Amino acid sequence: MTNGNANAAKVGGLTDLIDLSLDATTAGAAKPDPKMLHQAMATAAVTDAALCVHVGDDRGSDVEAARAAGWRSIWIPRR
Repeated sequence: MTNGNANAAKVGGLTDLIDLSLDATTAGAAKPDPKMLHQAMATAAVTDAALCVHVGDDRGSDVEAARAAGWRSIWIPRR
């Protein structure tokens, strides 16, 4: 998931690791809005938020938003 227009599935070296990519425009909401997280679950056909993990570099938009939506999260701070 990205609030920008990047397609993570097309980033070199990641194409074999990513099954889907969701941007804020497609989702109709941007992180930390839980609508984006719910859209990601619907797109992936996942009904239990406890099965979801969000990896992100922004503590508020990524980590705290994911936890508030019932997801687990991993924070990778920017350098």
